[in-house]
Parts: sequence; C-alpha cells; structure tokens
Amino acid sequence: LSSDASTIAIPFLRYGDATKDSQGVLVLDTKNGTELSTWKGIKTWKLAFVPDSHLLVASDGGAICLGDARAAMPKARVEVVKDSGEVYQIAISPNCRQLAVGTSAGAFVYELAELLAACSL
Repeated sequence: LSSDASTIAIPFLRYGDATKDSQGVLVLDTKNGTELSTWKGIKTWKLAFVPDSHLLVASDGGAICLGDARAAMPKARVEVVKDSGEVYQIAISPNCRQLAVGTSAGAFVYELAELLAACSL
C-alpha cells in the first residue's frame, strides 16, 4: 500500500499456467479499483513502496525490480544475489534513504539515492 493509501500493489501467480504472464504484480487505484498497471513476468511475494512517491520495489528471484508503480513495467532490475539465491524481504528506511534486502546469502543495505541514480530513476 502506498503511503498516501491511493495505490495498492498485489503479487499474483496463476497456478497451472507456465507462461511468464502468469506471474507478476497487479497495481490498483484504491479509490475505485481501477487497474493502473500490471508488471508481468516478475516472480515476487515481497513489495515495498517508497514513501511519498509512486516508486515500487519488488523482489524477483535473486533480484529487485524498481519503477513507477503506474508504469507498464519496472524501469530497472538489479541482481542482488547470485547462483540461484532468493530475496526474502525488502524494506525502505523511515527516512527513505536506505533499501534493506534480506536474501538467502545474507542482508544488504543500499543507499536508495545511489541505487536510483544508477538505474536512471
């Protein structure tokens, strides 16, 4: 749920469907239920909005995806774990300066501004 409660992001996985479109993130307007976007092909269960923005961070296997939640797809995908590792948790610091990522290989903290600049966001 975005910090202003106007947008919700929901991970989905359609069992029995092996296509990439069977998994992703559905983004809805909370006021009227209108679909704002669908990030298809992302296998995620962990999502976080950056407070006071529409920036969404989603896990995708051993990577994180970042982008405007209202856009058709994330702007960037950053590998944070190699060799079949998994991202288990993501969190944004209260001051919006750090992104914490808990993975199968340990925990990592990124400076959010540097990560966003590197991804041209």
